Amino acid sequence: MFTSVELLKRLGQRIKMLRKAKNITQSKLAEMCDVSDVYVSRIERGNRFPSLAILYKFSQALGVTLGILMDIDAKENSYKTNEELLQLNAFLNDKKPEEVKVVLEISKAYMTTKDKKL
Repeated sequence: MFTSVELLKRLGQRIKMLRKAKNITQSKLAEMCDVSDVYVSRIERGNRFPSLAILYKFSQALGVTLGILMDIDAKENSYKTNEELLQLNAFLNDKKPEEVKVVLEISKAYMTTKDKKL
């Protein structure tokens, strides 16, 4: 079980990691969520606890669900904290479904070919 201070720090780290995975600055996230960049900085450092409404705005701006945003128990190597997968998700987020399918099929073909060579 975490203390309140540990929870705030973990939440701040999670928000920072998701923000960086999407290549968004603190200032841009603040603008997107109608808060100050100082407030975003304080949240990321674990010095402020945002309201549920602000957390929801963050999740929308970062293109993730509230569940993913608040998954402070995610293991370092889990898919939810894998920075490259989050970057891929952010990249594909605004693509058409057929474009996402093409990327998925190419990825599957690549991995199948790679696995056969090993």
